Amino acid sequence: TTMRSAKSVALCFLLGLLGTTFLFFEYFSVERSETRLASPDATSAASTSAEGDEGPCSTKFSHLPVGRAEQDPRTAEAPPTWWKFKPLKEGDWCDGTSTLTCTRELYLHTLEMALVGSLYDWEIEGYNADRRVDGTDWPTAGESMIGHLRMRQLRLAVEDVLCNNIPGDIAEFGVWRGGAMVYAAGILHAYGMGNSRRVFLGDIFGPMPGKNYGASTDFLAVSLEKVKHAFFKFGIPLTNIDFEEGLFSESMPRLAGREFAILRIDANFYDSYQDALYFFYEGVPVGGYIIFDDVMSHPPVSAAWKDFKADQGLVEDLIRIDVHSAYFKKQKEVKINWSKFHEYKDASKGHPIPDQARKAKGLQIGRP
Repeated sequence: TTMRSAKSVALCFLLGLLGTTFLFFEYFSVERSETRLASPDATSAASTSAEGDEGPCSTKFSHLPVGRAEQDPRTAEAPPTWWKFKPLKEGDWCDGTSTLTCTRELYLHTLEMALVGSLYDWEIEGYNADRRVDGTDWPTAGESMIGHLRMRQLRLAVEDVLCNNIPGDIAEFGVWRGGAMVYAAGILHAYGMGNSRRVFLGDIFGPMPGKNYGASTDFLAVSLEKVKHAFFKFGIPLTNIDFEEGLFSESMPRLAGREFAILRIDANFYDSYQDALYFFYEGVPVGGYIIFDDVMSHPPVSAAWKDFKADQGLVEDLIRIDVHSAYFKKQKEVKINWSKFHEYKDASKGHPIPDQARKAKGLQIGRP
């Protein structure tokens, strides 16, 4: 117990030290960064970086291949496991060209390892490094289930929208302990852009009504208090963090009309994905990302995507990340036809369909 406490203190000290370094640089660069981001003729975020900092447009963070379309990493290509016990060495993250770039890489690497539950791999009973790569286990430690491949893809998406000034906030619906959005917020702060975008977390923050997961119920049902505590533990201020509580069919209408540069959906249900796509697809600008956490492994989720793509005539195809997940980068603006909205069938079964869909179908607005 004493050894574990000492290691926890050491980790907090390390993250605090690295965070302090970022606050120093952020103090001098955040105003310039946000002005650049908001500028109507801005085309690149490269100039927002402090002198000697390579910024989000020149990241060397490309160790894990993501987006291997139509390839199952378990059969077509074994997921790389370079990160398991490989020590840091010069050239991996820090090539000596920029002290800030080096510090950022070390900070974000440590943050990722902690969030996905790999930091104390030797001491976690039952820890499986390969399963943590693609998130095919339920980690006993850490704040995120999604594994390293999906966490890496999230970082690349955040860096891409920062580099190319894609407008909009960052959102995840279905957050468990909140680890993915802690990471997204950490990336924003690491680039001195912590106040440039809001980060949204949507969840019921408790047990799913009508669903019994047996002995796993308490493990999966995470309270809002615990999710907020995850941000506190990693030193992420809640100033620009929004928590939207309730079923997706309840929380998403409150956010209709918002613009999201990155929309991440992590739910097991047809209804949940359908709600997210209908309410927010138009709000994702061209160049923005829509990420499906479990579309490759959950048939209801796959069906929701296929129906939406066919009903709305989308041109994008999914790019696979790992055994569970895929994403696409929006290529074309499409006006959503709400008359194609399907009746609720699982997560929101028994609830009335949204007013937008009722109006489009020529039905009375409100409850039937």
